[in-house]
Amino acid sequence: MVAANKRLQEEVARANIELRNANEDLQDANVKLAEEISRSDYLRRYADTILQTIPACLMTVDGDLIIRSINKMPPHSDFHRDELLNQPFGRVPFCGEEARRRIGDAIDKVLETRRAVPLGEIVCGADPEKSRVWEVAVFPLDDPHDKAMALVLIYDQTEDHYMRLALIQSEKMAVIGNLAAGVAHEFNNLVGGILGFAQLAKLTEDMEDYRKTVEVVFEVSERAKKIIGDLLTFSRRPPNQIEHIKIEEMVDQVVTLVERRFDKQQIKILREIEPEIAIEFDVGQLQQVVLQLLMSARESMPKSGTIVIRSFMDADDCAVIEVVDDGEQIPMSLVEHLFEPFYSFSGPLSFFEGRTKGLGLAVVHSIVMKLNASIQVSNNETAGVTFRVKLPPAATITV
Repeated sequence: MVAANKRLQEEVARANIELRNANEDLQDANVKLAEEISRSDYLRRYADTILQTIPACLMTVDGDLIIRSINKMPPHSDFHRDELLNQPFGRVPFCGEEARRRIGDAIDKVLETRRAVPLGEIVCGADPEKSRVWEVAVFPLDDPHDKAMALVLIYDQTEDHYMRLALIQSEKMAVIGNLAAGVAHEFNNLVGGILGFAQLAKLTEDMEDYRKTVEVVFEVSERAKKIIGDLLTFSRRPPNQIEHIKIEEMVDQVVTLVERRFDKQQIKILREIEPEIAIEFDVGQLQQVVLQLLMSARESMPKSGTIVIRSFMDADDCAVIEVVDDGEQIPMSLVEHLFEPFYSFSGPLSFFEGRTKGLGLAVVHSIVMKLNASIQVSNNETAGVTFRVKLPPAATITV
């Protein structure tokens, strides 16, 4: 009996020791768990701080197009982010109807294809004074529960957008000012011709001579009207306005402004344009690109030369516009600086400075990028340079 009690006491003592050890282990585990919870909470708050610091709106949307999370609202929004959480994306009027439709379509495409969809700039709001310009892109998101998710990134670019438009308009007015003297001189010659033939018509008594003289006056007047009309069209055409136009007509309007002035420098402008290609595009800014490339080509040919404007469809069914000159070539080591504003060259490369004078080519690059187009430059085999502008597929229409 005594031996049994002793064994029982030993068993109880061992159990107490094990219980004490288990309790200590539990306490240690609780401490570690508290530390992990504290660390996790710190990381969550740290991540939230980072997301709040990012100068962009990050929104996650699930397969049912329900907004599951959002770090912050875009600037100047009238909504709080809590108003958007767990709401259907298409029913929350935090942006204009057209912008919401485009972003919603992009989300659907990302959820279906699992590929990113950059939308570029979107104007949000019907009131021009209150509307904002957003740079929007939608990305596929890897969800830990294997659910289809999309990440919408919205970056407010309103100030940068309008600064860029002001810069482009400033360069546009500089080009028009550069053309004004030549246009005025040509217009003066045309008016002189009109007056001369009008006097001949006044003096002649032969009706056949009178009729021929009036026809000449009419033709010269039409020429004067076209010059002024094209200049006004170019200067007044607002940016971000989508128009339907044949590339041939668009190029003709630009060439009319510079052709006579280029003729005086013995520079010929040839056109090789497929007549059936039309575009729905920001014609005003595209015309500025063509005009700036023509002016750049002229600067590379101080004495004489030939410029060829080509337009064709490439293998991707995209419209391509090429401006080819036979002036000075570009040293390949300097191509990367070609679109930098005010970049200058000295010494043996000073001949090349005309191509990059001022903001011309920098503005060209800025316009092309914002229109979701692309531009390439290459030296020709014998002489001169080719600028190649490729328009996005959605802009091209074959008629």
